[in-house]
Amino acid sequence: MTPKVSIVIVTWNSRRYIEKCLECLRKQLYTDYEIIVVDNASLDGTIEYLNHNHFHLTIIKNQKNLGFAKACNQGIRASTGDFTLMLNPDVFPEPNFLEELVKTLSHNSRYGAVGGKLLLFNHGEKSRTIDSTGLFLTRSLKARDRGNLKKDWGQYDQEENIFAVCGAAIIFRREALEKIKTEGEYFDEDFFAYYEELDLCWRMQLIGFECGYNPRAVAYHVRGGSGFKPKFFQKTPFMQRITMRNRYFMLIKNLSKINLLIFFPFFFLTELVLMFYSCICAPHLLKAYGDIVWNLKRFLKKRSFIQQSRTKNSRYIRTWIKK
Repeated sequence: MTPKVSIVIVTWNSRRYIEKCLECLRKQLYTDYEIIVVDNASLDGTIEYLNHNHFHLTIIKNQKNLGFAKACNQGIRASTGDFTLMLNPDVFPEPNFLEELVKTLSHNSRYGAVGGKLLLFNHGEKSRTIDSTGLFLTRSLKARDRGNLKKDWGQYDQEENIFAVCGAAIIFRREALEKIKTEGEYFDEDFFAYYEELDLCWRMQLIGFECGYNPRAVAYHVRGGSGFKPKFFQKTPFMQRITMRNRYFMLIKNLSKINLLIFFPFFFLTELVLMFYSCICAPHLLKAYGDIVWNLKRFLKKRSFIQQSRTKNSRYIRTWIKK
């Protein structure tokens, strides 16, 4: 019996891309799936298009933008599948994409999440430029996409474990999602958007699940077509602020004391530069430090729950921290 897959797509002014995304899903070789669209109050005709052309979908319409993380949770709660694929509307998967992800997740019970090879979709065309083949942490404890902006010449063509999967296209085992749920939430809704997928995968790693990578599952990503700009300094001041604070939230929850001590020199120098930049060029970022102080007690409580549930040690997590 094949596992059923629930595909959750969060839209926010995604009319430009959702039609092509759904067309790619119709061409999937693996057909045992349902599609749930959660719309965060789009104003560009996204909902009207879906209502008129895709009445077979499950559509959840929010009256305001509740954030990516909360919308994802709405979709997961409404899903009925054994596996859940979180898919951005600006991701266009190849026909074997879902089949390959399901195969990898089905054959490896230790995997809580699996991702494929994301290549950039530039100027309306497929490219051979890598968007992401997984996420890792740098020594300054920042997130990076593996292979980002490099030409794909097969250097990431082996199946392997990775630290985390890019949130644009990530399939989860439902059992793993239920086990990492904190305060009734899968994705941490305090994040709103950004770093939420790395936080979730990190929590999965800590409780004993692993993340896998299948290079045969190929999809093309516009990057920034989900309503948010891809680069930090192209984001609105609000999005810059929450990206900065979410990284701190993630570290407060998941980073062990010994690993903070080991990587503190790299972390401190990076933060010093960022603080200097904020004071001189981007004072709105200073509000992120206020967010951290204001929410510190709440996140320390989350940290306590996560650290008490962990089964992996600090040395294991250090294997995923690169230069």
